[in-house]
Amino acid sequence: MSAPYGLPVTNHAAISVMTVEYAHVVMQIHMECPVTVCPLKSQARLRLVEAGRLAPSDRPKMGY
Repeated sequence: MSAPYGLPVTNHAAISVMTVEYAHVVMQIHMECPVTVCPLKSQARLRLVEAGRLAPSDRPKMGY
């Protein structure tokens, strides 16, 4: 899934409330954003981990 209308993602700001469903959408749209740089992707990742929908790796990953 890419950004709507094939446009690049330009808004990376965190939001006040994130549902699990929206977190999945964010992770897909912001796929190429490093989680360490994109606040929205970082928030989505944390939401999915809290909901038990994503199990982070025990090893740190280099790159994206």
